[in-house]
Amino acid sequence: MQNYRISKFDPKKRDLNGIYIDQNEWSAILEPNPNNTPAYDEYVKVENTYLDTINLILSEININTLTISSLNNYCTFENFQESLANDRLKELLVTYNEIMELHDGLILSLDRIDIVSRLILREVVWMDLISEKVMVVFGYDYNIFIKCPKLSNFLIENIHKNGLYIDNWESDRIFTREN
Repeated sequence: MQNYRISKFDPKKRDLNGIYIDQNEWSAILEPNPNNTPAYDEYVKVENTYLDTINLILSEININTLTISSLNNYCTFENFQESLANDRLKELLVTYNEIMELHDGLILSLDRIDIVSRLILREVVWMDLISEKVMVVFGYDYNIFIKCPKLSNFLIENIHKNGLYIDNWESDRIFTREN
């Protein structure tokens, strides 16, 4: 198994500890700094690239479902209403009840993986997505960590062509919640 980090952030702009040092980049749909909040169209374009990348990886290793693990659902009804009001959930066809039905052990099909991944990237819920062959961990600052069989050079090149960076992640520490 290999560990990968997928990010929109150029690794050349990281310090020796791996911290991204370019303060002009956004790392969430709603940044605390209003001057750094992405335009929605820009945000969705990047979000779609992340989801396309996850789907390409799942396709390459022949995975059709993932299971929810380590769910942290901090979406209260008030938070859900606020997320609707501030466009965090813009264009996502999801109800509060659907979010509340998420639980550890729930098996997600590819279309549900897409919507759940968007909810995670938009900081509505937090969880890992796992199977016997892959673990997808959504990290802070718009990083995704994937533990899976070695990816083909062709796929890695396509990820780069799509505008994301993928690098080997030496530490297993991020995957310690693995079942």
